[in-house]
Amino acid sequence: MVGDMETIQISVLDSVIYGAATAFDYLGAERGQEMLDRIGNGIIDYAVRLKYLEPSKDPLQFISGLVTFFKKNGYVSEIEFAPDGEAFVIKMHGWRFIGLMKKLRNQDCYLLTCPLCLARGAFERANDYTSRVLKEELSADGTYVIRVKNFPLAGSMPTAPTPADLRVIPPTGYSTTKVGLPVFETVEYGLACGFEYLGAQAQLLLDNIGRGTIEFLRNELHLEFRGEYQESLPKLAEFYVKQGLSDGIDIDLSASGIKFRFKNYRYVPVLKLLLEEGHPLTSCPFVLAARGILRNAGIVASNMTWTLGKDRDATLVMKLQEISNQVFDEEKVASLME
Repeated sequence: MVGDMETIQISVLDSVIYGAATAFDYLGAERGQEMLDRIGNGIIDYAVRLKYLEPSKDPLQFISGLVTFFKKNGYVSEIEFAPDGEAFVIKMHGWRFIGLMKKLRNQDCYLLTCPLCLARGAFERANDYTSRVLKEELSADGTYVIRVKNFPLAGSMPTAPTPADLRVIPPTGYSTTKVGLPVFETVEYGLACGFEYLGAQAQLLLDNIGRGTIEFLRNELHLEFRGEYQESLPKLAEFYVKQGLSDGIDIDLSASGIKFRFKNYRYVPVLKLLLEEGHPLTSCPFVLAARGILRNAGIVASNMTWTLGKDRDATLVMKLQEISNQVFDEEKVASLME
């Protein structure tokens, strides 16, 4: 627990935000970050609806509330702000994202998928400005320190600073590190709501995030999915059960369909709200990774049908068919952004 809050292993959260970063990296730093900030809109919306965050148009009040939320959920230990001329200095102590940021930068991906940062970026864009990092460094005790200045969205932007040397950052302790469940819920809601304007490409885009999720599980947590999908899916389910996403995931598989039965499924609060609002997309990291495993086997899962039970139980049924021409189109997504 984080305080009296229910928790989840940070690997569940990192697996999907790593997938999001790699899915948008092809767009470049500017447009890729703009797409990711759409997730931030959903983070804010969900946090306000569930009263985790008070709505405010005042930047200081909003940032203060945002920091308090992420501190309570164990995503950061402390954040210090200090004015520095027209800019300000931010020190992030015990920032749970920094290990994942190191991994992404080692792959030349500089997109910022930290949930706190995505919410801040979405708030800034809604108020016609953006904050840009002028300098970044890592202190001797591992504190991430940046000098930041706000700029109008329509104005010219400074060049990116020399990246901080993150080599001294130790690997994230994925077997021990936990965060509050509300952080996971806000990100999942943001992912499901952020890209509906893409139409038919939206779930395919989320499935592309699922491929990144599989890559993360292979490279960071050493899970292998080399066998047939009939063997890989139970292994995937076992992993996410151990990480606290659900108390159990049973799989019924046939040639034409698949059924997942979840027991005490931590995604249910998000799923329930999505279903009530008529959102058609699913952002659960297990489901996205499962769809990715099926797609890698030449099978597409369609017609997702959810049934909610009691005590956070849920069932998902999907039809299975061989892949035809249903593929993620990077150029089409880029054009839809214009």
